[in-house]
Amino acid sequence: MAATATIGIDVGIARFATLSDRTFYEPLNSLQRREERLRCADRAIMSRKKKFSSNWREWKARVQQI
Repeated sequence: MAATATIGIDVGIARFATLSDRTFYEPLNSLQRREERLRCADRAIMSRKKKFSSNWREWKARVQQI
C-alpha cells in the first residue's frame, strides 16, 4: 500500500521556500559561502596579471565562475 501526500511550496523573497505544513527553508547564501575564495582570487591573482593578457582573461573567467 503506497501513501500519497501532496505538499504545496511557496517560493518567496524573505524565506527561500515555505511548505504547506508551515516549515520553511532559509536561502543558501552561495555568495557568502564563496566570498573568501572570491576575495583571495580577485586580490592575490588578478592584481598581478597584466590587464587583458591571456592569463588575465583565464583568471577572470575563473573568478566569474566562483
